Parts: sequence; C-alpha cells; structure tokens
Amino acid sequence: MKINKFTFLHSGDFHLGSNFYSSDLPIELVESRRENIWTSIESLFAIAKDEEIDCIFLCGDIYNEDFITLSQLERLNSLFKTVPSTKIFIIFGNHDPYNDNSKFKYIKLPSNVFVFKEDNLTCFSFDNVNIYGISYKDRILYRESYFDNLNLNQSSINILMLHTDILIQNSNYMGLTLYDLKKLGFDYIALGHIHKPQNISNNIIYPGSIEPLSFSETGTHGIVYGEFEGRKLRTKFIPISESIFTNVEFKIENNFDFYKLLNFLREEAIVENKENYLRLYLTGRLDSGFEIDTSSLEKALRKYVTYVQVFDETEDNYDIEKILELNKEDQIGIFIEKVRKLKVDKEIKDKVLDYGLTALLREDS
Repeated sequence: MKINKFTFLHSGDFHLGSNFYSSDLPIELVESRRENIWTSIESLFAIAKDEEIDCIFLCGDIYNEDFITLSQLERLNSLFKTVPSTKIFIIFGNHDPYNDNSKFKYIKLPSNVFVFKEDNLTCFSFDNVNIYGISYKDRILYRESYFDNLNLNQSSINILMLHTDILIQNSNYMGLTLYDLKKLGFDYIALGHIHKPQNISNNIIYPGSIEPLSFSETGTHGIVYGEFEGRKLRTKFIPISESIFTNVEFKIENNFDFYKLLNFLREEAIVENKENYLRLYLTGRLDSGFEIDTSSLEKALRKYVTYVQVFDETEDNYDIEKILELNKEDQIGIFIEKVRKLKVDKEIKDKVLDYGLTALLREDS
C-alpha cells in the first residue's frame, strides 16, 4: 500500500461457465460470448498489474457452480498469480455458493488470495485496512440480522463485501436495505448480484456484471476503480466489456429506407470497438400492403454488428378518405363514420380505426 493511499478494483458477477440459456442467442455465438468474459477478466488483471493496485474485491457469482469446470477455475487461478503484490478478496454468491460441493475447494490458491468461506460476517485485516465479507453456502441467504457483533475500528479504513439485492424489499438474497447498510458506518461497501452498474450512494456501489450476459443487461459494463487518500474516497467506473447489448427503436414514416436506418444505427446505437448485439424495433406507419422482410434485413445488418434481431411493430398507414370514398355504402364506410363520431381522444380513434380496418380489409379481400 502506497503511503497514505489505498487503491482497489471492485468487480464480480463474471458467471464463468454460463450456458447463456437466457440470452436467446444462437448456439454458434455462445462460445465466443464465454471467451468475451475471459477477455474482460484479463483486462481487469492487466489494469491491476499496470496500476499496481493494492486490492481486488470480487463480490460473488464469479462462476456458475453447475457448469464450471476445474480447468476453467485453474485458468482463473493463473490470473490470480499474475498480480502477486495485489491482495484479492473473494466472497461467494447464490450461483457459486461455498459448501462441501464447491469445486473451488480443489484449487490451490496463491498466498495473495483471501476467501470468505462463512455465511456470517468475518474479517481480514492488513496495514490500516479491515475487509469484511459474507459468503453464501446455499442458493439463498436470508436471516434477521448479519451484523449484531459488529464493532468497527474507526481509525482504520473499513470495507464490506456483500452479494445482495437491496433494490427488492425482503429479497432472498440477504434481504438488506440501503438504510441497513448506511447505518453500519463502513467507508466503502462493495456489492455484487445486480448486473446493472449503479452507484447506490457515493460509497455503496454495484459494479454490475463485468460482461453483459443478455439483452436485459444493456449499456456499458466494466469495473469500479477506487482509492482512499487518507479517509477521502474517490471512485470511477472503467468500461472494459468486450460487448454491448442495445435495444433500439427506429420509427418509420410512410416509406422504409435501409440507408436511413443504417445511418441512424451508426449514430445512435452502434458503439465502435465493441461487439454490438442489437434488438431493433421498427415502429411507425408503412403504406398499406408494404411488408418488411425482417430476415433479409437482419442478414444485411450483420455486416455492421455482431448480432441483430429485428421486430416489425409497424402499423398500416391507411388513406382513410380514399377508403371511405370507395366504401361509403358498405360496412367499412359505416365503421369509419361511427368511429369518427366517438367522443374519445384522437389517439384512441386512430387505434380503433387501424385495428378495425386491418380486420375488415383482410375479411373483404
């Protein structure tokens, strides 16, 4: 530890060994996604080595116990050995609980790795820093209290590592709240479990999953860098993920223009130097009878992104006056006139007309 300065990297939720069942990705992309996770982890350890970081906090779900192999854990262990001067602290979460069946027990760890093996509060201390943590021994962890005997040394830097969901009240993942954590008096609380990076407060942080795992994990992913100068804390987010998942809407007005769409995606959605995974939602109105071939569109866009799914949510753009003129005396014309007389908002009228005409014109044809 540098004189009067203590530095750390905070990460977790690697989910090594993930099967990506929830990602809806084709099987041919799964293996490259697994390797993306490794590349991001390697970046974490490269930063730790280059910046001579004092500590790394890994806050649970480092791997998926059901699918991880010993060879994969040995690969992770090899990375631990690349930073012998950096202390690595590990807690276990609901996907990698530390119990009699844990594969992690078979790995011979280097002396710079410190593992929290208990599901109650324990502590490692060095220099003027105390690191507290709680691990899972099962898929859930819930009790009334975890901190009954806590007595912090206020002259030291005190850090707490937890794998918990404080965003859902009475969660099975420790069931803690922001109020519970704030009143403890820790200088920094390193959280895991939630995959979206977010600062709950200036010293209570979820770094998110190091690599996004599905379309529910949009935006930039990475790790948290932190440093104490004396007792003053400074943190920043470091984006290191190989990929980025994005949900994007493109509104069409009457005519579909592929190159207009492509320019929009380049300006608003596609991130340079990342593997881009897109879900594209086409909305707006198209001239009646015009259909978008989403399969061909996906193939065309894959020249520019790693993966794309296209969802056509457009509506027909009916020429109401022309339809009325041609159908004044039949059920279509009567329907249009009745809807126009409804005492509702224009938006509702338009939807009623759209749904009704779609059904009537299909029936008429």
